[in-house]
Amino acid sequence: MSRLWHTCAYHHVVTFGVVAISILIIAMASCSQTISGFGFTLVSVPFLATVMPPLQAVSLTVLISTPLAIIRSKREWNSVDWRTAKRLGLASLVGMPIGIAITSHLPDKPLRLIIGVAVAIAGTVLATGFRIRSEHPSIELVAGLVSGVLATTTGTNGPPLVIVMHSKRIAPVVFRATLVVVYLFANVVSLALFWRAGRLNSTALKLTGITFVPMLLGNALGTKLVPKVNDRLFHQLILGLLFLSAATAIYGALR
Repeated sequence: MSRLWHTCAYHHVVTFGVVAISILIIAMASCSQTISGFGFTLVSVPFLATVMPPLQAVSLTVLISTPLAIIRSKREWNSVDWRTAKRLGLASLVGMPIGIAITSHLPDKPLRLIIGVAVAIAGTVLATGFRIRSEHPSIELVAGLVSGVLATTTGTNGPPLVIVMHSKRIAPVVFRATLVVVYLFANVVSLALFWRAGRLNSTALKLTGITFVPMLLGNALGTKLVPKVNDRLFHQLILGLLFLSAATAIYGALR
């Protein structure tokens, strides 16, 4: 109840500092997502959780990343591996209500800690290039379930999907297209669950409106930088940013 009161009180006060930081974080996350193909929620949620309640950070990130997912889905729709997308999407549908139930019983600090640890683990997995050798359909179902739980708790639902997709020997364009369609599905369902749980409010909608243009600008900048950036170097920079965001969230939870 105390956390609910704190969150409701926050809804009525959005300081200039919170707005400015949110704009910077969303633009940076959008740019990194466009260039590297990952990192939007992994970068944005931990940083945003230091200036607003964690649930607010997750809701804002899902709201603002949905238009970006729609744009990318329209662009890559014809390259989707629909069999894999359906398995991952249906399994995540089971996991998302579980995530909502978990967050309803977690205070802010433990949730910040979970976000930080989840991002640190994700960064480690991505840095080591860990792959699952099995391509059994059950692996996709487990990955989808875990991704669904993460989608509505920490917003960092990408890593389980990336890991299971890496196990499949498919073309990069199919890899990206399938992931973005699953992301879009997860975002739409998450938003519906957030609305039902009272996590979408006037503050989240206002911040989404304010950060929408910066998100588009970050996407445009990323598009221009793609042919000019050394992929290996930028990948390393994004991983470094992930670990920094994880450390920031963990520090905020422990202080």
